[in-house]
Amino acid sequence: MVALAGGVGSIAFLAWMAARGHADRDREDAAREFYDRHGHWPDEEP
Repeated sequence: MVALAGGVGSIAFLAWMAARGHADRDREDAAREFYDRHGHWPDEEP
């Protein structure tokens, strides 16, 4: 029973992680696009 509960909990956790989206990756992509256009990172002075 403990193993079953652990398995169900693990699957639920993985599903939750997958449903959260990729906010960190989206922010990184936006920063890289900014760098490509302007030649410096968004949080740096030119």
